[in-house]
Amino acid sequence: MDAELLKDMTDLRSAEYLLDSAMCYAELKIITQNTPAETCINEFRKTRDFRAAYLKLKLTFLGPGFTQRRAGQLEEELRTLKYKGEFKGNNFQTYIA
Repeated sequence: MDAELLKDMTDLRSAEYLLDSAMCYAELKIITQNTPAETCINEFRKTRDFRAAYLKLKLTFLGPGFTQRRAGQLEEELRTLKYKGEFKGNNFQTYIA
């Protein structure tokens, strides 16, 4: 579906597109400020190309490499998880839930 939408968009460099892209990039920059994602989109600072920044962000944090690495981290965390007894507000029932 995305490929079909891109075919219908004939001019991705019109004045309106560039203005909208710059505004969206500014919002994305605010959202990602002081996070690891900020360094990912910094290369688009000069062009303020929201579409390219978003695609890079998506590929970096939702791509197959990241999801496989994150799944491995979570599996390891589950393997090494240990019950350390009850403490304020937590008991075994909340631990297994």
